[in-house]
Amino acid sequence: MNYVWEDYSSKYSEKIEAFLDREAIKYTGCEDGFDNFYSYWKEELGANFWCKVILIENEPIAIIAFAKAPDNIFTIQEFIVSPNNRGKGYGSAILKELLAHSKKIIGQDIFVAKAVIYPDNKASQRVFEKASFIHTGTHPDGDALYFQCCDVKIKNCLICKRIEMIKNNENPYFVKELETGYVVLGDHQRFKGYTLFLCKKHTTELHYLDHNFKMKYLEEMSLVAEAVQNTFSAEKMNYELLGNGDTHLHWHLFPRNTGDTLEKGPVWWLPKEELWNDKYKPTDNELLMYKNKLLQKIDKLLQKYNG
Repeated sequence: MNYVWEDYSSKYSEKIEAFLDREAIKYTGCEDGFDNFYSYWKEELGANFWCKVILIENEPIAIIAFAKAPDNIFTIQEFIVSPNNRGKGYGSAILKELLAHSKKIIGQDIFVAKAVIYPDNKASQRVFEKASFIHTGTHPDGDALYFQCCDVKIKNCLICKRIEMIKNNENPYFVKELETGYVVLGDHQRFKGYTLFLCKKHTTELHYLDHNFKMKYLEEMSLVAEAVQNTFSAEKMNYELLGNGDTHLHWHLFPRNTGDTLEKGPVWWLPKEELWNDKYKPTDNELLMYKNKLLQKIDKLLQKYNG
């Protein structure tokens, strides 16, 4: 670790108050002083609130306050770098160290961290983005931006990698980008027309999504499922949002027909050797045909529902 992390206490009051220049007061909730901010939240949240002073050679260079919600998501409430140390890369480096070494710093793992930033606070947005936070939403009033970062598992996320391939025009199974996700055909077509709908936001639960985004995501998933059913003449659609392997939200949409398995039941009752057998990988011509037909049905439904 590159920094010393100490709990905030009265011995740091004077130096931390000096951090509160005009810019800091504008973008924080510390207009009545940092001590007042600290006292209020410590009393309100108790053991679920942390306030750490970050030091180099015994000199405070920043202070950060954050809290843990019941769903184990941490929210960074205030993060202030001393005026003479801004613009030097300390902000993003401190955030990275906190996420990487949270067990040592607070005795707990931080898997998901969030922050709320004013839209005109461009400097703070850059700091969080350099620390791998991404913009996940905007307050309905437009006066706040939501940012989120997850631990290193995100960097190893298969779904994120597949989405990155789409962005780089390297995913041959990609069908169409919608507002909240990406439509892709499954690598194996044991059930012809098997399609996935990958959420654009890396999160693990539907209820972690902003309400409007969540409702749109569900609506678009339903539209994709309808298009799959129409394209591949399915008697019934199976809708599955699992996440036991890859936790990033993604829907499995399976077209089903009578007799497509020996025993009536979910697709997962088939042996893996059957479900993911390479003999069910579509040829290049089959893949192109499936994608084109599905794309046409999706576009037709979009026109039908959206005008």
